[in-house]
Amino acid sequence: MAWLREFRLVFGGATPATAAVLAIFMGAMGAGSALFGRKAEASGNPLRLYAFIELGVGVAALLTPLLLSLVRSLYLSTGGIAALGVVPATLLQLVLATVVLAPPCLLMGGSLPAAFKWVETDQDTQRGSLGVLYGVNTLGALAGVLLSTFWLLELWGIRATVMVAAGVNLLIGGMAWYAARGVPESRKREEKEAEEKGAGALTRRFIYAAAGITGFTFFLSELVWFRILAPLLGSSVYGFGLILALALAGIGLGGLLYRMLWASRAGAVTLAALARVAAWQALFLALPWALGDRIAVFAIDVNQLRSLGLSGQIAGWTLIASLLVLAPSILAGVQFPLLVGLLGSGSRNAGRHVGLAYAANTLGAITGSLAGGFILLPWLTALGAWRWVFGLTLLLSLGAAVLGVRSISKWAWPVLTALWLCAGGLMFVPTGPTAAWRHKPIGYGRVESLPASINGLRGWLHASRWKIAHEFEGREASVAAVDSDDGYCLYVNGKSDGSAFGDADTQVMQGLVPAMLHPAPHTAFIVGLGTGTTAGWVADVPEMKQVDVVELEPAMASLARQQFAPVNRDVLAKPNVRLIPGDAREALLAAGSRYDLVISEPSNPYRAGVSTLFTQEFYLAAKNRLNEHGLFAQWVQGYEVDAQAIRQVYATLTAVFPHVETWISGPNDLLFIGHQKAPGYTMEQLRTRITQPLFAEALKRVWLTNSVEGMLAHHLASPEFARTLLQDTPTAINTDDRNLLEYGFARALSKDNTFETTQVLAMAIEKDLDVPAHLSAQIDRTRLTYERLRMLAADGASFDMLDLLSGDDQRRAEAVAAFAKGDFATVLSAWTGTPASPFEQLMLLESAAQAGTAEQLPPYLAATRQDWPADARFAAALSAFRHESYDDAASQLLDGFKALRPQVWVRLSSVQTALSLVPPLAANNRDLVPQFMAALQQPFPGGLAEPSRQNTLIQIITLLSPAQQIEVLSEFEPNPPWQRQFLEFRAKTYRSASHALAAQAERDLQEFLRHADRSLNDAATQRQ
Repeated sequence: MAWLREFRLVFGGATPATAAVLAIFMGAMGAGSALFGRKAEASGNPLRLYAFIELGVGVAALLTPLLLSLVRSLYLSTGGIAALGVVPATLLQLVLATVVLAPPCLLMGGSLPAAFKWVETDQDTQRGSLGVLYGVNTLGALAGVLLSTFWLLELWGIRATVMVAAGVNLLIGGMAWYAARGVPESRKREEKEAEEKGAGALTRRFIYAAAGITGFTFFLSELVWFRILAPLLGSSVYGFGLILALALAGIGLGGLLYRMLWASRAGAVTLAALARVAAWQALFLALPWALGDRIAVFAIDVNQLRSLGLSGQIAGWTLIASLLVLAPSILAGVQFPLLVGLLGSGSRNAGRHVGLAYAANTLGAITGSLAGGFILLPWLTALGAWRWVFGLTLLLSLGAAVLGVRSISKWAWPVLTALWLCAGGLMFVPTGPTAAWRHKPIGYGRVESLPASINGLRGWLHASRWKIAHEFEGREASVAAVDSDDGYCLYVNGKSDGSAFGDADTQVMQGLVPAMLHPAPHTAFIVGLGTGTTAGWVADVPEMKQVDVVELEPAMASLARQQFAPVNRDVLAKPNVRLIPGDAREALLAAGSRYDLVISEPSNPYRAGVSTLFTQEFYLAAKNRLNEHGLFAQWVQGYEVDAQAIRQVYATLTAVFPHVETWISGPNDLLFIGHQKAPGYTMEQLRTRITQPLFAEALKRVWLTNSVEGMLAHHLASPEFARTLLQDTPTAINTDDRNLLEYGFARALSKDNTFETTQVLAMAIEKDLDVPAHLSAQIDRTRLTYERLRMLAADGASFDMLDLLSGDDQRRAEAVAAFAKGDFATVLSAWTGTPASPFEQLMLLESAAQAGTAEQLPPYLAATRQDWPADARFAAALSAFRHESYDDAASQLLDGFKALRPQVWVRLSSVQTALSLVPPLAANNRDLVPQFMAALQQPFPGGLAEPSRQNTLIQIITLLSPAQQIEVLSEFEPNPPWQRQFLEFRAKTYRSASHALAAQAERDLQEFLRHADRSLNDAATQRQ
C-alpha cells in the first residue's frame, strides 16, 4: 500500500498509472516465483535461500525512497501525460516502475517457493503445509494492510512505514539465516518429470491455466468490489483498506482451511474437489447479486453504527463488505494450494510447482487488472464485469468436472449440478444492484433512514431508479446525472459532486472571484471538469486566452456536453478550452507552461486519493506554475468537517502562499485565495469588473447582487486572520508523506461536527480582519453589513447582525430576515425604499405575489421582467390566481414556461410555485390541458425542478388524452411511483389500451394491495 501511494504521488491516480505500477508489482513477483521456484528445487538448503531472499527484500526496500526520488525527477521533467500523451506516458511509467519495484518484488515472489520447499516433506502427500504457509503469509499481509491503513500511514507517514516493513524483512531474514546454519545440506534428487506420480501433461496444463484464471477472476473481482462497494462504504481510505483486508483475510483463512479440510483427508485433493470449490465460489459470487438492492437497504441500517464513532462505522462497513468479499475470497484461498496439490505429491518438485503455479496465477492477476481497468469495466460496466467473473468461475468448475470425471462419485454429480443451476439462476434471473445501490450516498452518511413499510420501501427504491437521467461506467468511476429539483446532480461512485443550479453559486464564482481579483488573467488551469460550469465561465472572462482543464474521468465530458451544457455555457465547444485527460496533480507537478490562475475544486478530501490535492507539495507545484501575479483558488467543504481539519488547511496553504484570503462562495463552501504577494486589487478594479457583462451576469444570477459591497460580503477574512489563527493554535502541515487531512476528514463523517463557516466570519469581525485591509477605508460598512445579512439569511445561516444596523437599513434587513422565514406579509410591511439589488427585486416580487394586493405587484414586475422574465410571469400568474383571475393566471403561466426555456436562470421557488398552479388551473379549464402538456412535456434545461415537473404531470394525468396518458406513464417505466392511486390508474389505462405492460401493471397493483392496509369497505368487498 505504501509503494502504491508513493507512485500515485508521482504518476498520479489515473487508472493507466495505477495499472502500470500494479503490473510491474505483480509481474515481478510472478517472475520471481518462477525463478526462485527452480532455485529452491536445486538448493541444498532452502532455508538459507529463503534467508537471502528476505534480506534482499529488506535492502531493496530501503533503497526505494532514493530510487523514487530519481524516478520522480526524471518523469516530471518529461511533462507527464499532458506532454507525452497517455500511451507513451504509460510506457514510461512501466519502465520507471520497473526500476524501483523489480528488485524487491522479484525477491518477494521467491519467498513462498523457498519456504515451501524447506517445510515440505514426502509424508505430506497432499501438500497441506503449503496451505498453512500460504495462509499465514496472507494473514501477515492482512496485518500489514490493517496496520498501515488504520495507524502507520497516518501516524508515521509513508516513508517510515516502508522503513518499518523493510526492517521486518531484515529481521525475518536474519532469523532465518541464523536458523539455517544448523540445517544440513541435502542432496538434490534427480527425478525426471516423467517419473513423477503427479498430474499428467494434459492435467498439468489445465492446472496452470486454472491458476491463471483464478488470478484473473480474483483481481477483476477486486476491481468490481472497489467500484460496487464505494457507494455503500464511501470512498475513503478506510473503505479501500477494509475491502483489501477482507480479501486477504479470506485468502488466508482459505489456505488454513485447505490444510484442515482437504490435505488432512486421503484422496481429497482431486479435480472433483476443484470443481466443487469453484462451484461454491460461483454460488457465493451470485448470492449478493441476487440480493441486489436489499444489500443497499441493509447498508443504510448498518451505517447507523457510526453513532458509536469510527469503530462503529468500521464495524458496519465490515459487515456490508463481507457479504460480497469474504466467502469468494476464502474459496480463492483454498484454490491455490489445491492446484499445487494436484500437480504432485510431497516434496518432489515442490518448489518448482509452487513457483510455476504462482507465476501463472500472477500472470492472470496482471491480465485481470489491466483488462478490467482499461476494457472490461468501461465496456461491460461493473455489473457486467461481475457477471464475467461469475461466468469464468463457473467454466472453471465445469472444466475441472469434465477433466476429472473419473474422480467424481455418482452422488457428487447431483450436488454439482444443483450448485451450477442454483448459481446460474441467482446470477441471471434477478435484476441485481440498481441505482438505489449504485447512485445513492449511503456510505457517506447522507441516507439517514428508510420508510418503515414494505410499500414505502418499494416506493423509495422505485424513485431512486427513475430519477436517473443518464448513467455510465467510466474508466475511473461510476457516474450518473440524477434528477433533482436543483437540476441534474452529478453523482460519482454514489457521491454528489455538484448540481446544475443548486451548486451554481460555488461552481461559477470559484473561478470568477480570482478572475476579478487578478488585474488581467490570460491563462487558467482548472482541476477537474465536473459539470463544466467553472471552466465554462472562466473561459468567457474577457482577457482569457487559454483554459486547461484536467479531468481524471475521460467520459465526464459527455455529461458536460449534454446535461450540464445550459449552465456551463457549452464549455467544450469553446476554442480557448483544452480538456486534458489525466491526473491534475501529475499535470501540475510535471514541467509545463505557467498560468495566471490555478483553480482547484476537487471532490471532498475524505475520498481516497483526493486529499493529495490538499498537501504542501501540491500547493508548491501550483505556485511554481503561476505567473508573477498569479492566484491560487482552493475550494474546501464547510460541512461534515471539524475545526482541526480547517486549521490544517490554513496551515498548509499559508506554508506555501504567504497571503491567504478566505471567501464563501456558497452555503457552507469555503473559497481560499492564495496570493504570492499582499493583495493589491483596488476598489476601482472591482467596480470596473462588476460592470463587465460576464461578471455582472454571474453576480446577478448566482450571488443576486450588483454592488462591490455585495461581492465583498462573501469575503470572510483577510490574510492576517489565517496567520493569527495559526499563532493562537499551531497546527501540523498536511504533506504527501503524512496526509493528515485524508484521515481527519474521513473520521469527521462519524462524529458530530460543530464547525460552521460563520465561525470564521465571527472571529474575523471580532479581530477586525473581516475585510481586505487595503480597502478598509473605502468600503461602505453599513452596506457591507446589510449585504452580509442578506447573503447569510438567503443561505439559511444563523448569524444575527441586525443590531449592527439602524433606521431604514435595519427595516430592510428585517424584511430580508422575514423573507428567509417565508413571512411575506412582514416583508411588504417592513420594506422601505427602492430595491437596488437583484435579490431585493426578486424578494419583493415574490412577496407581493404571495401576500400583496393586485396594485402592489406591477412596479415589481416592471423591475424584473427584463432580467427575470420567467420569475416575473410566474409571480403574475400567482397573483392572478390568488385574485381568482384564472384565465390571466393560465396565460402568464404558459408564457413563463416558454420564457424558462431560453433563460435558464430562474429561482427554484418560482418554478415550484408555478408548477403547483397547473393542476387547479387545468381542472378549472380542461381546454388548457393540451397547452400545459405541451409546456411540460420535456424537461426544463439543466433538469431544473425535474421531480416537480414529473409530479405535476402525474397530478393532471387523468385530464390528458389516452395517448398522452400513456406517454406520461412511460416516463416512469419500469419503476412507477409506488402509490395506490397511481398504480390503479396505470393498470386501468394500460388495460383499456391493451398495452403490452397491462399484465405487469396489474401484477404491480396486486403486489401493492397485498402489503397495504385496506379500509373496512375494501375488506367487505374482498369477502363478497
